[in-house]
Amino acid sequence: MAKRTKKVGIVGKYGTRYGASLRKMVKKIEISQHAKYTCSFCGKTKMKRKAVGIWHCGSCMKTVAGGAWTYNTTSARKDFSNQSQKKVLDSCSTVWCHSPAQPPGLLLSRKHGFRGACRKPNPFPLLLCHSCFSSVLSKLDCVLAW
Repeated sequence: MAKRTKKVGIVGKYGTRYGASLRKMVKKIEISQHAKYTCSFCGKTKMKRKAVGIWHCGSCMKTVAGGAWTYNTTSARKDFSNQSQKKVLDSCSTVWCHSPAQPPGLLLSRKHGFRGACRKPNPFPLLLCHSCFSSVLSKLDCVLAW
């Protein structure tokens, strides 16, 4: 049986060519492109790369376009997280305005059209939805005005 590689791993096929730094970079890319990813449709770890940017799930047989070397690109992940944060903020109907330097502010509700303002404008308002308000309220050291 042939001797296995100790450090180089998948890039051992290149031998001593191309330089150590380039082989290290290629190693990271090749490991990520040959890895199996979690399918966003069925949730199983069966998503494999078929060609550049084409990913196929062996479980639910879906074929989708993705990144060249990874299933999700970093820009797509950033965009998805920004969209999900925006959805959470849009679903929140209550804005509590409070900062440590000023007394608690007034409740502002987007849903019912109520308007109000603090005595001084707060550059960093605290945004809460109704479901997480009770858990955050216990952590605050002040009482918020209704």
